[in-house]
Amino acid sequence: KQGYIAKITPKIINRFNEDLDKFSPNIIHAQNIVFSALLAILWAKKRNIPYIITFHSIPTNGLVWLYPQLAKDKAVKVIDYSLQSNYVRRFLEHCDSVIALNRVVYDSVKKIYPKVRMEVINNGLDLKPYYQLKVRKPSLKREIVFIYMGSYMSKKNQEFLIKAFSHLPKNYILHL
Repeated sequence: KQGYIAKITPKIINRFNEDLDKFSPNIIHAQNIVFSALLAILWAKKRNIPYIITFHSIPTNGLVWLYPQLAKDKAVKVIDYSLQSNYVRRFLEHCDSVIALNRVVYDSVKKIYPKVRMEVINNGLDLKPYYQLKVRKPSLKREIVFIYMGSYMSKKNQEFLIKAFSHLPKNYILHL
């Protein structure tokens, strides 16, 4: 029920640009289209550096993807339409390429900006090669530490993860 918005000041922008200038990347790959990703695309375009984005959401779903409980709110629908038809479209116009994690994301992005270059690289792995590995079972005596690195939102269901770990041996430790 609480959120934070980064304060982007001229000082922050200058520091961000200086750091990228020092790092001097040949390509930028972003995972979203806000805050540092926005600053990075501005930096990349000024320096003629390719900019690629991977969408981890369905852009035509807008805020409803983040907050499903707002799906019926008419004001949210108006905001989402404005975001899609203005901000997301303009962002896509300046991207060199988009990676879609599946066909649903691909179709959503193309609906907003059909001209964008895009490839589908399916989210997930083919697990068959891993089933053939000979893996020794972890010792039940030492701690086995797992780290959750995802976003904290209801869609990610960290509560389920915590409940699942309650059924594992006590030496399986979950860090969120």
